[in-house]
Amino acid sequence: MQFPSIGLSTWVTIALALSCLFSPIPVQALEPHDQIEWSELVDVEAQNFEDPFTELDSTQLFQLSEIARIRQDATEGSIEAQVMQKAETRLEELEGKLRAQGVDVDWLISQRWIVAERRHNAYWRGNAELRNKRVSLVGYVVPTLQVSTGAWVAFFVPQAGMCSHLPPPPPNQLIRIEDAKTEEMVFSRMEPVEIIGTLIENRSTELVNVVDGLLEMNSAWLLEAESLVRVSTSQPAMLRPGILRK
Repeated sequence: MQFPSIGLSTWVTIALALSCLFSPIPVQALEPHDQIEWSELVDVEAQNFEDPFTELDSTQLFQLSEIARIRQDATEGSIEAQVMQKAETRLEELEGKLRAQGVDVDWLISQRWIVAERRHNAYWRGNAELRNKRVSLVGYVVPTLQVSTGAWVAFFVPQAGMCSHLPPPPPNQLIRIEDAKTEEMVFSRMEPVEIIGTLIENRSTELVNVVDGLLEMNSAWLLEAESLVRVSTSQPAMLRPGILRK
């Protein structure tokens, strides 16, 4: 089944549909909150780890993965007897090439799942100090259509164009919006807004339909929004370096 990309008229429908969910709230009625930057959403400690695979070039990474596959097939007995000799010859050839380049094959293979877990944490883990805190944050709203239910859902991102013509940010810098209340919801996707609300660490994965087609949105945060207003800024939000590792 194929889903059509969302056109301009549909974005207007989305904005109008979402506006029905939002009601104005006087600014003076809001409780105190912390103004934060997008980079603060990230668990900094989760970013600080050694990744020995970044020192390898694409050829070395491919050869290392082939070695790991051949070794696993041999251990599981999935290599047929008649091709086992060829596999052993290929394995010896690859190991020899990498070791001649100073690559510690055995150690790197032993580290692959450890590093994979660290990369996963760096990609997903949010700043624990912001859990359940009332904050204000400037970014861009991406209203879109949920494929599974057909319901409207909105996401908050640090840069204009993300999730449309640009890839989405990492999950720990992608916020799903819930229960927003604002004076206006008919605004441009390229227009910066400030949202005040409570941040909740809540991991979710949604398949949605955006301008360029279907997209999986992985979010580590849920924002119970209370107000949304337009802002004037020429400064793009900055992502924390290093978090784009997967």
